[in-house]
Amino acid sequence: MIHFKPHNMAIKSVFLILIISMFFACSSLERKQNQPKDEFKTIGYVAGYENFDPAKIDADKLTHINYAFANIIDGNVQFELATDKAKIESIMALKKQNPDLKVLFSIGGWVWSDQFSNIAAYAESREKFAKSAVKLLKVYGFDGIDIDWEFPGQRAEDNAFRPSDKENFTLLLGELRKQLEIETKVDNKHYLLTIAAGADQEYINHTD
Repeated sequence: MIHFKPHNMAIKSVFLILIISMFFACSSLERKQNQPKDEFKTIGYVAGYENFDPAKIDADKLTHINYAFANIIDGNVQFELATDKAKIESIMALKKQNPDLKVLFSIGGWVWSDQFSNIAAYAESREKFAKSAVKLLKVYGFDGIDIDWEFPGQRAEDNAFRPSDKENFTLLLGELRKQLEIETKVDNKHYLLTIAAGADQEYINHTD
């Protein structure tokens, strides 16, 4: 039987702790390395109305960029700012830095959500809206559409809202997905459809 002096016992304990720590550190690193690359999404919004050069973005740190915002005019989706085109082209150029980067455009926002309730309320206006949104997507070469409706069934800036927004929001997203799938059959590319969702209970209560 081997007996350890207190000093040797302390050294042995520290040594064992170091071995155990290294084991768990290596196990953690191995798990991280084995995780699918597409498991994590890092999404940034670029506000077209801000005085900011998108070329300064480090695209390697992002998986997705949402360009904000497009407006709803007479039931159609369109960009309103004179600088939108140049800024969108600058963002698209970031794909040279990160070929896996996905670029979407956001519709609405705090100020431009006033027409969502009206266009979502009827099948005809939902189709008109969705077709115009997809047309805009194709013009600029976006990878998807982001809906930033603030807020279904609730007052925000100066938006119209109605109790049926809860169901109509789902129908609007369904029509958008339908129109995006039509384009998928044409060019065999999957287009993204995302929303900016509220985190409070009231938002949850007013959406499906």
